[in-house]
Amino acid sequence: MEVNKLIDLFQAGGKPKKEPKVSVFLSLVSAVLLIVSYYLAAAETMRMLMFRMLPVIDMTIVGTYSF
Repeated sequence: MEVNKLIDLFQAGGKPKKEPKVSVFLSLVSAVLLIVSYYLAAAETMRMLMFRMLPVIDMTIVGTYSF
């Protein structure tokens, strides 16, 4: 029983992995998030810095992760 499990584990490393599925909707949403977050960061004034900093960082992280 144990020998078969070890052999299966060794053979599993050689099997090709499936390609990840592409979501057009998720790609568009993440691209929009990245564009908006970079625009907000570029159009920043010193007065609005503290209010926009966290949303810009959050949108950039989510957009980059989901892209």
